[in-house]
Amino acid sequence: MKLITLVFLSVNLLFAVELEQGIKVVGTCKQKVKPDMVSLSFMVETLKQSVKESTDFANKEYNALLTKIKSLKLKNAQFETYEYNTSPHRVYENKKHILKGYKTRIGLKVSTSEMDKAGQVLQLGSEMGQNFIDGPFPFISDEKFKRHYEKCLVVASKDAQDKAQVLAKSLGVSMGKAFNINEVSLTRPQLRPELGMLGAMAKSNSSAPANIEFGKSDIVMQLEVYFTINYTSKMAPSIQSCSKTTLSIESCLSLSVIALNGLESRTGIKSSSCSRVNL
Repeated sequence: MKLITLVFLSVNLLFAVELEQGIKVVGTCKQKVKPDMVSLSFMVETLKQSVKESTDFANKEYNALLTKIKSLKLKNAQFETYEYNTSPHRVYENKKHILKGYKTRIGLKVSTSEMDKAGQVLQLGSEMGQNFIDGPFPFISDEKFKRHYEKCLVVASKDAQDKAQVLAKSLGVSMGKAFNINEVSLTRPQLRPELGMLGAMAKSNSSAPANIEFGKSDIVMQLEVYFTINYTSKMAPSIQSCSKTTLSIESCLSLSVIALNGLESRTGIKSSSCSRVNL
């Protein structure tokens, strides 16, 4: 008798916190965002007979290029030396490697928010005899990305909620609160060359275009959201009727085990603990 009483208490506890199952949906946000920064890369490369001569000449060219670009007074400009290397340059001739000198490479990356001056920077590098130019690479600054990321969180969560409401209505159930939210994917636009021919144009000493138009990029986010389903109390009588002895003890216990398993998954209360109770 005490066992049955304990089972009914557990069942009542289960219905006190409502019998709920979950609806899982994926909310999506896709925003087209115009980049607010652009970067360009230059590679100064020299080949001389000695290490000193090679590095001195490369340093001179690099500093001249850096000074010239800085004279443009670009807004939010950032300058980065991303490579500095000197190594022997050997050529395979007559079945052996022959030392032809020492090659020095110094890379300069320039970033600015004045995207309309990308062509001017490229033109300047070309005029100074730079043969290795990469870019322009449009990208979104961290500050702008953060603003759009936060907006996307709201949009994706609202999309998930709308989808769950449609599902709940079509299935004739009542949607509860969100109880589990995961960010399953986030796509941030990557650096990519806007005009692949600019490097080739620089190598041939052609004029870089004065104006470069940049398109928009996509920020895509997906949120996986779980919502509860609130069942009505119509299910309760079939279990609570055990107290009126309309069901056999075996049937009552079967229903109770099912209920306790659901209770365990939702509340953390172990149904197996009942067997340890001193009855």
